[in-house]
Amino acid sequence: MSDIRDVARRARVSVSTVSYAFSGKRPVSPETYQRIMQTTNKLGLVTVSGGKVGPSPLLTAGHLRDVPPPPSSVL
Repeated sequence: MSDIRDVARRARVSVSTVSYAFSGKRPVSPETYQRIMQTTNKLGLVTVSGGKVGPSPLLTAGHLRDVPPPPSSVL
């Protein structure tokens, strides 16, 4: 089963960057955010509380749930 480390490796970012994108606790550039969300979607995962990812019985029409909106500004 895939997890946050798989998302980070495939999106070519650090695990902490993926965690920040999922939690919204720190800013992530819009481009990086999009790449992380696309990677998460391709892996068939959805974020759950605490920045964790899991298989997605809730993945509907390619959209993720429980993910903060994309950042409004670039770092």
